[in-house]
This record gives sequence, C-alpha cells and structure tokens, in this order.
Amino acid sequence: MRRLYHSQVPDTWSQSQIFYTQDESGSRENNEGAVELSQAQAISNIARTVSDLLIQQSSLCTAACHTALVLLDGFTQLEIEMLMSVCGDKNRPRWNIVSWSRDDPCKYSPQTGEHTDDICAVLKRSWKYKTRLRISVHKDGTWTYGPTSTEDRMESNAIAPTLRLRELLHGGGDGSGGAIATRLLKKDKLNLAIAVARSILCLLGTPMMHDGLGVEDIYIAQAADPLGQGALSNKRYVTRALDHMSTGASFKLSGEGHPYILKLGVLLWELLLGRKITINPEDEEDEDGVDSNLSLFNALNREEINSREICVERPILDVIANCLNIYPQTQLDERMVRSIVYWNIVKPLQNYLDSLYTTRAPASALHRKRPADDMTSDESMMKSEHFGSLACGQGEPLALEPRTKRVKEDDPGPQWRKQERRCENCGCLMTPESYAIGIVCALHKELLAVRILFDCTHENIPVPSEDSNHYSFGRMGQHDIVAVCLPSGEYGTNSAADAVANMRRSFPAIRFCLLVGIGAGVPTEQNDLRLGDVVVSHPTGTHPGVIQYDLGKQGEDGVFHPTGSLQRPPRFLLTAISHLISNPNLSPAPLQGYVDQIIATRADYKRPDEEKDTIFETGTVHVTRNGIREHHYADGEQQSNVPRRATHPHIHYGLIASGNRVMKSASARDHLASVYNVLCFEMEAAGVMNICPCLVIRGICDYADCHKNDLWQNYASATAAAYAKLLLTVVRPK
Repeated sequence: MRRLYHSQVPDTWSQSQIFYTQDESGSRENNEGAVELSQAQAISNIARTVSDLLIQQSSLCTAACHTALVLLDGFTQLEIEMLMSVCGDKNRPRWNIVSWSRDDPCKYSPQTGEHTDDICAVLKRSWKYKTRLRISVHKDGTWTYGPTSTEDRMESNAIAPTLRLRELLHGGGDGSGGAIATRLLKKDKLNLAIAVARSILCLLGTPMMHDGLGVEDIYIAQAADPLGQGALSNKRYVTRALDHMSTGASFKLSGEGHPYILKLGVLLWELLLGRKITINPEDEEDEDGVDSNLSLFNALNREEINSREICVERPILDVIANCLNIYPQTQLDERMVRSIVYWNIVKPLQNYLDSLYTTRAPASALHRKRPADDMTSDESMMKSEHFGSLACGQGEPLALEPRTKRVKEDDPGPQWRKQERRCENCGCLMTPESYAIGIVCALHKELLAVRILFDCTHENIPVPSEDSNHYSFGRMGQHDIVAVCLPSGEYGTNSAADAVANMRRSFPAIRFCLLVGIGAGVPTEQNDLRLGDVVVSHPTGTHPGVIQYDLGKQGEDGVFHPTGSLQRPPRFLLTAISHLISNPNLSPAPLQGYVDQIIATRADYKRPDEEKDTIFETGTVHVTRNGIREHHYADGEQQSNVPRRATHPHIHYGLIASGNRVMKSASARDHLASVYNVLCFEMEAAGVMNICPCLVIRGICDYADCHKNDLWQNYASATAAAYAKLLLTVVRPK
C-alpha cells in the first residue's frame, strides 16, 4: 500500500503536494494518473468545442432539434463517439454514428479533409451510405470530415438503444415488469461504473454533462442492437441522451455544489449495491431554498452511514462516501474537482475491480490527505490553450477532509478487509468467488464426517458481519467446498433456509448445495433399505425428489393432502448420477473406502453390530417406565432383518419426505410410503429446495418409528458424507 507523507520544503503548490513516490509502484501510479488527467482535460476541450459547434449548426437546420446519444465508454481514446439523429421522416427514426476528435495534421489536414458549413447534410449522406462519420474539430472552431475507410462501412444503419439502466437494474423494461434479456454480472457492473465515472471525469464542466447522470439517463445497448457491426453491442457500453442541444446551456459550478458528483454516488449505490435511494420525510430539508439536491444528499448520506457496519463492500462504500464529501465543496475549481474525482472515485473503483480478479488488494478510497493550503488555486497553473494538457504536478491526488460527524480527524478510515486466503496444500489463492459448491449439515457429527473427507483444507475467509454462519473450507477432487452446520440445538426447514440464504449472499458463485446428513428410512417389501444405507433425492414421475409432507390441506375424508411444489435437483447433477450408476467399473462397494477413511480418523463412526439393526411391527408401541424401555407388540413380534451377504452401505434413489416434524409414527410412515413411495424422512430439505439448487443425501439412522435412538447416527453420517464425495468425483467443475 502506498504511504502518504509530506515534503519538508516551503509550502507552495509545487512543493507541498502529496508525494506517492516512496517506491517504484507509487511513482508509476502517479505517472499513470497524470496521463489520465491530461487526457480527461483534452476530452473536455473536445466536448466543449463540439457542443459549441452543434449549438451553432442547430440554427441552420429547419428540422426539429437533433438528439445525440453520447457513448460513455470512459474515453480511452481522444475522441467522442455519438449516435446522432438524422433529418428526415419523423415516423422513421434515423441514426448514424459520429466520431469527433481534435485535428491531427498527420491524419486530416485542410487539404485532405472536406469542409462544409452544414453538418446535417454530411450526416444524412453518411447515413445514406451506411458509413461512420469522422469529424475533426480545430482550435478556431472549424471542422472537417475525413475520407471513408473500409472499417467505417457498416452492414446496416445504427439503431438507438431503448433499454434504460433503471429498467435493467430494477426490472420492467417493457413496462410489464417482465424479465429483460440483458443481465449484468458483478464484473459487468464494476466495469460499467468505472466507464461512467471516467466519462464524468472527462465531461465535467461541459454542456454534455448538464447536472449529472442517473439510472434514468443512461441507456444500455443490448447485443441485438446492430450499432455499426457491434460498435455498441457489448452490454458494458452505456449512452446518455442529450436532448435540446440548441439550448446552449453550459455547466457551471454553482452554490449548490457539484450535483453531478452527488448523482454519481446515487448511481453507484443503485448499480453496485442493488438498492434504490428513497427520500424519506426526514430527508426533505432545504431551509434557504438554495440547494435543490439537499434532500437527495440527506437520503444517500443516511443510507451510506447506516450500511457502514453491515455491508461487506467497504471499498464501494468508501467511493460513495467520497462522492458525498466532494458534493458540497463549492470552493473547488474545475481542475481541482477533476483531480479529486480521479484519485478518490475512478482510481479506487479500478483498484477494487483489479483486486477481485487479480491478487492485488485495493487500499481504502478514503482519506487521501494533503495540506489545506494545497487547495488554493495557482493562477499560473491554470493558464493553458484550449487543447492544452495538464502538467504532471496537476495530476497528483487531492484529498477532502472526512465528514466529522462520522470519522475522527486521525481515523484512518475503513480499511479493506482482505477476503482472499490460500489453500494450505497447494497455495492457490481463494476468494468468496472461488467456491461453487456448498454442503449443509444439520448436526455437528454430520459436518465432522464431511470435513474428514476434505482432500485439503483452506484458511477461513471473512464474511459479512450480518452472516451468522461459521464455515469450513476445503477441497474434494476438483471442487472447492464451503460447508456449514446449523446452529447447535436448532433444526428444521426454517433454520436450514436461513443458513443457506446467508451462504448464498456471502458466496455468490455457489452453483448448488448438497444437504448431507442423517435421515429416517422407510422399510418396505419393495425396498430392502437398512440402517446405514444412503438415500438420494431423485425425481419420480410426479414429484421433484422431495415432498413437504406437513404442508397441505385436510380433506373432508380426513386425509391430509400435501400441496405445493419444490424445485428439482439441477439437471447436471441428475446426469452425473446417471453417469455414476451406469459406470461398469464402479466398485460393488463404492462408499466403503471413504467410510473407512472416516473411521480411521474417528473410531466412534464405525458400523454397529448387525443385530442392532431391528425392525418392529407397525403396531408395536415403545414406552419408557422409570427409565426402563418396554415394547408392547400389538400386531406381531419383533423382527430382525435378514442379514445381507455384504455389510457395506447400499445406495437408493427416490423420493424423500421433508417437514418440521420428527417422524416417530410407524403407521404415519407406512401411510405416506404407500401413497407416495417415499424412502426417507428428514427435516431440512423443504426449506432449502426453492432457495438454492440442491440434492439431498441421507444416511439412514432409524426407521421413523417410536424406537428411535442415536446408535446409528455416526455411521449414517459417514455413509452420507461418503456418497457426497463419490458424486463429486463425476460432477464436472464449472
């Protein structure tokens, strides 16, 4: 991380600035910043010239006011690209791509470029022949357009995008609230945020900026939009409508501060944190009537402060806080604002993006301090030609004092909580996005069996403070696993749903979950199901693999009818199961090796004696008197299972019944078995199936009757964990 220090020389603008030259990387970063600020100033000069030119040309056109859509790609090149409306039939909107750049004597000279006073005519001609129009502007306000090249010709005319960023983020793009074709991933959102922030850096102080950008002002070009053979087809490209260019309104710094910075903070909040900013009655405050944006400032300020302790996206909150810090600073001139925006908004966003997809962690965006005297403008440094560039000294980072109501003067500010750890075995870098599979256990004995089967373990990764789960990290085969156990003493669908919801928020890359643990088996004549066997949820003809047997309605006939529907296991898991079952080389005892591995570590997970696997008649009632177990056989005698030739656990695929009630009634068990052909009862799956794609794996520890005991629970936990690892050997990594 770059350290901040001040030079010990007389306090002048050129000598008392912040130095980040303690190491080579800091010096390189300063140079990069100076280049970017210089280019931003050059783009700003082009934007002013183009705006003035379009305002003048509007008086020559008898048609209605033209509309321009400016491509906000961050302006990595010294040109401004627009979609401009073409004069013609009002019922047939016509658009053409126009690229504006400053004059380049090596490329376009007055001798090679064509000059005219009518932009509309040139624009219409380019549209007619489906070519991109390239216009070069000059310092004296004149312009020329260059010859057409092969790369400028397009297959079809451009079409203006219609999808607003607001619709993309909050839905209802067609007014019906339906789904929209384009979706933004986290990386897309960060790239889009950086492009918008860089564009504001370049366009501030120009008529193209006006008072800022919001989610309502920005349009997203979808992949289907034929904008010049994909010129705007990437979803990270955004545009802003500039209506009524003929007004000639120019942006000026006013007593209201910098509204475009405030609106950028709101846009970043909605784009990167996914929540709208709502102005509450207590936010509505403007006693003197000077600041029309004060209510919006209060709303964003409230949300940012309240989220500081619960949001894991601290770097994003730091950037939004900087937007709030910059907004009321009316004493800053354009050059200072541009430098502050770069070092406190654009650069931290880029650092955060880099940290998520490289091994470098970003520094906090807050508190880039410099002496207060450095905020004084030096008139000699402000003198430049219309197309001049910033000197290197002007590219140094400026800083704002933090809001004192939130941070102390000497507080270093919220620091980046490093969310990356390394694998203890191979040293691979692990982040929350590294984990694609979750394992959920209800009991600690179930999780213990799973953790023993980890091929290697990973260090703990920090999670948001609002996540109450404690996670275990490891690897099985080619898969990185995050495992969680329900809170001690809690069980059932509600607790499981809460645990999985927290897991998905903290680990957004999770593809599916495996619910691994014990369950109660249903012995029938059709299914030779024994204690220690494994039951795996599998769709039947009418059910998705799991039914919630305690959610439904009671009919007039007194029969309870389960209602509702749960999600099926993911298709790729079902095909993996098919591949596993059909493998001719699969061992007759495929789970035994993994079970032995668990027993080698924990001897108390070994298989109980065969005579302990006992089935009672359905009419048998178990009671306890004075601590002594007694059995009353109403319909018959105690039955012992016929011993198998092999004692290794068998695998069964079929329907699992899930509910919040412990099944301890043999008659209720047999009724559900006869109606739905369920193989197993458990208590968590129904709360999870519709939250996250999942598969349920249960080792059988009892027969769902009144004779429940804990004797087989450890071994059943081991067999369930063994099947989970066996399945993951055939599931392809993403």
